[in-house]
Amino acid sequence: MTPVTAVQEDQARGAAARNMAALIPEMERLWRWAPRGVLALLDQGLVSGANFLLGVSLARSGGPESYGAYMIMFAAFLLIANIHQAILIEPATVLAFSLFPGRNDRYLRAVLIMHAIFTVGFVIMAGSFWMTASRFHITGALANALGGLVIVTPCVLLFWLSRSFAYLDFSPGRAVIGSSAYCAAVVIGIVISYVRGHNTPLTAFSWTAAAAVIASAVLLRHYRRMRPPTESEPGLRTVWSRHWRFGRWGLSSVGLNWAQTNSISMISGSLLGLRATGGLNSLVGLLQPMIQVLISASRVVLPRVAQIYTLKGLQATRRPIVRVGITLFLLTSGYWLLLAVAHRPLLRFIYGAKFMPYAYLVPIISLHLVACSIMAACDVAFNAMQSPQSSFPIKMTIVAIMIPANTFLIWRFGLLGAAIGVPAFSTASGIWMAAKVRQLWRRGEKSVLPGAPAPAVV
Repeated sequence: MTPVTAVQEDQARGAAARNMAALIPEMERLWRWAPRGVLALLDQGLVSGANFLLGVSLARSGGPESYGAYMIMFAAFLLIANIHQAILIEPATVLAFSLFPGRNDRYLRAVLIMHAIFTVGFVIMAGSFWMTASRFHITGALANALGGLVIVTPCVLLFWLSRSFAYLDFSPGRAVIGSSAYCAAVVIGIVISYVRGHNTPLTAFSWTAAAAVIASAVLLRHYRRMRPPTESEPGLRTVWSRHWRFGRWGLSSVGLNWAQTNSISMISGSLLGLRATGGLNSLVGLLQPMIQVLISASRVVLPRVAQIYTLKGLQATRRPIVRVGITLFLLTSGYWLLLAVAHRPLLRFIYGAKFMPYAYLVPIISLHLVACSIMAACDVAFNAMQSPQSSFPIKMTIVAIMIPANTFLIWRFGLLGAAIGVPAFSTASGIWMAAKVRQLWRRGEKSVLPGAPAPAVV
């Protein structure tokens, strides 16, 4: 062996050792976060699984029309829930570290007061509309589902808020306990409805409300002994002001977020009727397991990435966001492949023969999941950087084009038009949002994001 060769081998061994040394912290980080990720998936899986079973039991017993009415009101619920999330849940996830550091019990008290004001206002308005629904020609299954919406909304929003504080404490195990109670209560309700032979949208929503109240009580027991306030504790008005400043951009895009994913149910319902809407939502039901994975992943990583941004600055968020995006993209691509191969037996097994005429649309509409993985990673980035307004022009433009385009596609091609429009516009939105996140990182190399607080020096 020549001296040159020996030197080259020593250099190669040194490079390999440095690469292994750099890999060890990454493996340790993965080992620390893997159990939390599994618990978050279990938590979301229990909740979404219970809701899925409830919807399937209604679809199989009531048929496409009852299921269509249920899903239209569920879309309306999601609109209210997005408003609630924009001004209460998402700001709490990010602002807790600066408003109430280490005192989440006191923060929860303030947020619960705001939640009570929000839900009382909703019940008064929605209840009044329900009582006069016949004047607006809302009858039958749709009126039945509207009554369920009034009952279920305050209860489920409280449950979601309670779960979010478990993640704020970095305690997904506590969230799993609450979701287990929720799942058990829903399953008991399904069994009772089956034994009675009576299942309607109102019944399904009522069981959901009861389960949400039980699960909320389980989760909130952790905070039953609340510490006294400190002199530096912000008042309710200050908390609301910070929530409003953070959430107003998210609030302004609530309609846009909702329209991106749920307007298709309203359009198909008005043009094609409740039966076709039920068929369309049976296809969406097959996508729900992976959508819930995206939601749970976002819930786990957002507090951590927000903390990284607060302590280390904008550029430190690049690696975790890219890592999350790649992981979610691979997961959704694999699930799309599974649906493309096995969609017919899955649809028949879950929803029954009444829904088989819609099976050919599954491989097309399920492409929406892959785009959602990109959008989920970008939303985590925008919120963690305390810059939710960055996605507003993108969503506004996409929705402005999407609604008339989807209306035309459904009018001209029926449900096939809906199955084409949904993944096409979500893909365009995902690509545009990813480009915007990249632009923010590049700007951050030269200056701090406008309107965002300066990162702490560590």
